Amino acid sequence: MSWLNSLPTIEDFKKVIEIDGEKYGFINRLSILNLGNWVDIEHYLINPVKNLHKLMSIFYRPIIIDDIIEPYDSVSAINRSELFREKMNIQECYGALLFFSNIEKESLKSIQGYLLKEILKARRMSSKVKLRNWLGWKKTKN
Repeated sequence: MSWLNSLPTIEDFKKVIEIDGEKYGFINRLSILNLGNWVDIEHYLINPVKNLHKLMSIFYRPIIIDDIIEPYDSVSAINRSELFREKMNIQECYGALLFFSNIEKESLKSIQGYLLKEILKARRMSSKVKLRNWLGWKKTKN
């Protein structure tokens, strides 16, 4: 329980975990998730605390050979989720959650930078009509 004394850090994130002698690799590229993954993720996010073990079973999958991770299969994910519920270390879950928190933080910075550039572009436009058109605003009658 010593891990409760400090906030998790990126060093707590483990790309590979081991449970009962089997290694599980973390899917850290969201672009490779398929529709089935996203449907299950959305469903489990309705109650993320209750379904944390199920969410982890989507992202942590058995390593087949070297760095090759098993493709997603909802039946094996359900079986794996029960194993994770019983034997996965909560600190490993926090590390994975921190991974997603960092994605969110970096995405917000990127969005802010993009919006700032777009606002600066808009301010350089020579007329209010161009600005209204650029923003997609319709002219209103006064």
